Amino acid sequence: MPSSCSVVILNWNGRDLLAQGLPSVLDAAAETGEGCEILVVDNGSTDDSVGFVRDSFPSVRVLPLDKNYGFGEGNNIGVRNASGDIVVLLNSDMVVEKHFLRPLLDAFEADANLFAAACQIFFQDEGKRREETGKTFSYWDHGVIQYLHQDVTSLDCDRNYVPVSWAGGGASAFDKGKFLHLGGFRSLFSPAYVEDTDLSYRARKRGWGVVFTPASVVYHKHRASSTKRYQEEELEVLIRRNQLLFIWANVSDRKLFAEHLLTHPLRVLRHSMKDLALLDWRALRRALPSYFRCRRENRSDRKLAARGDRELLSTWSWRRTFLRHAEKLSILFVCPYVPTLGVHAGGARMFQIIRGLSATHDVSVLTYTETARDEPLLEDLKPFCTRVIGVRRGQSLNEPDWFHVKPHSPPKEFANPEMKRILTEEVRSGRYDLIQFEYLEMGYLARGIRKLNVPIIMTNHEVQSRNILQSIRSSGHSLIEKLQLLYEWMIMLNFELRVSNWFDMLIALTDADRDALQQYVPRLPIVVHNTGVDVAYFSSPGYPASECHSMVFVGYYRHFPNDDAMRYFLSEIFPLIRAEYPDAKISIVGAEPTTALRGLHDGNSVIVTGRVGDIRPYMARSAVYIVPLRLGAGIRGKIMEAWAMKKPVVATSIAASGLKAEDGKNLLIADTPAEFARQVIRLFRDADLSRCLGESGFQTVVRHYDWPAQVKYHEELYHHFLRSER
Repeated sequence: MPSSCSVVILNWNGRDLLAQGLPSVLDAAAETGEGCEILVVDNGSTDDSVGFVRDSFPSVRVLPLDKNYGFGEGNNIGVRNASGDIVVLLNSDMVVEKHFLRPLLDAFEADANLFAAACQIFFQDEGKRREETGKTFSYWDHGVIQYLHQDVTSLDCDRNYVPVSWAGGGASAFDKGKFLHLGGFRSLFSPAYVEDTDLSYRARKRGWGVVFTPASVVYHKHRASSTKRYQEEELEVLIRRNQLLFIWANVSDRKLFAEHLLTHPLRVLRHSMKDLALLDWRALRRALPSYFRCRRENRSDRKLAARGDRELLSTWSWRRTFLRHAEKLSILFVCPYVPTLGVHAGGARMFQIIRGLSATHDVSVLTYTETARDEPLLEDLKPFCTRVIGVRRGQSLNEPDWFHVKPHSPPKEFANPEMKRILTEEVRSGRYDLIQFEYLEMGYLARGIRKLNVPIIMTNHEVQSRNILQSIRSSGHSLIEKLQLLYEWMIMLNFELRVSNWFDMLIALTDADRDALQQYVPRLPIVVHNTGVDVAYFSSPGYPASECHSMVFVGYYRHFPNDDAMRYFLSEIFPLIRAEYPDAKISIVGAEPTTALRGLHDGNSVIVTGRVGDIRPYMARSAVYIVPLRLGAGIRGKIMEAWAMKKPVVATSIAASGLKAEDGKNLLIADTPAEFARQVIRLFRDADLSRCLGESGFQTVVRHYDWPAQVKYHEELYHHFLRSER
């Protein structure tokens, strides 16, 4: 416990504000039981504030100043004259809760390296939009620094202390020794604004901590004191001037500073047609006389820095120690489709991981919906998700691709401007410890939020450049077609590598997918996490018995390899099977079948169902589960689902890639039309073989792919990632 504390309240003509706030401060000081000093520093008031305080609150110490020294120097004088080791600075327009001091003081007791602890701020006027919370955040944005007050979550309150960018000078506690060692608030920013941000930044550069304490609550009459001196426009010019001075006085990283010098004039010119331009020019004109002083102070501070500007402004590494010890995380999943069971394996994987992690973490989902039919699926997520946000996808035909270096699907199909806006707002809110993007298509959207310095992860469900390369190597293409595919492969590979480089961690589903990327960029931080299957869900009893000579395939048909597999099967394999068994039939189950595939539906031997609510009855009625994929990467969840239902499987080598598949033991592998048809016919004839393959497949998924173990492994990946440097 610190030996003593002082509450320093800076006042200028705030007699009425002191009358509202001082009683609450006195109650809070008495609550600590530590004899906390209360010091009112009067900045040359002319409204009898000094006499009022002395008469009405005799236990409050008053330090009258001969003139108004401004916010920074007035508080510096107060800190120098305070008797406590910990100094709590309060604006005169603050009313505090009775227990607001104890969390602040406990923060310093817990961490000797702590410089400042900020209070949680509410507005006294509950009808006002909450513009400040005390949970502060700043980041580098193309040559300028953006400053935010972020949302306070229930998880923040559970954690007690959260690292932040700065402690506001109007409602925060400071280590007096460290405060004075830094020289306090710099006169450079006189008369007010940004000096608290500057002081906290200098402290953080020294390696000292700044935290937000949500249990310490104050109520602010927003700008009640500053509006006594400044008109709104003048206030905005002052803030903009001081933000320029902050960069000049603190940013020593040469590349960042050069970016600022190059982009600021362009930014002012861009605002030239707006009212902002006048404010920018006035701010720049007022800041320029102090430029060389700022750079001199910058050089002197640089020698003492323990942290760099990039660490504090352009990465999340300054929060690493905090996240490293956080057992419960707040995670946002960004998904191209609604995570759900029974539509396709990728949706089931997302659903299972999200549901599993929600048992021990706060998990939210931001996802596209395709049609109104997806809306009920969002409701299925809400019982275990903290937040669920759906955005109707549509197309994004205005997404720029000036030099034609992007593949069609990610930018044109998945870059909806509304999704970009909501994603940015969600990340800027400060609700999340990390963001996980599902699929390359959504990973493309990470470009807009990288600057927000939150850990970002992408699960690449399949390396799409591998699909194209497989198609090039397959027979049946003319030279012109192969050259076209080669061009598409180069475009996709370049795109995948560029997007992959944006992420702090990448998750691949197979070793082959990982190797396909790392052979070009070995330093990519890729880990392999196979997909899983809900064995209990798929092995539950009560489904119809299998029908003779029936087959099933389940997929999502806007995914080209699935559509290609079915057209290939129906044209080259199915006729061979029908020649032996004329009553053979195939159920093609799953969402978004193409027009060409729907055209093959005859209602008898070929049944194309479209989206179904539950795929298990269709799988149960099948005698053989087929996976005739010729293209594709990643891992095939559909095979694991068949194994979980004890179904015999015939698959190509590509389909079985990445799985613990053994030909003749837990499935049959066939790579030519004749061989594929022969293996299906073999299973139609041999009930014992079908049963043995089904039982062996079931044992495989139980041992290696059941979801509870997979979710646990996924959680371990997070903690390993947050505790390691790369």
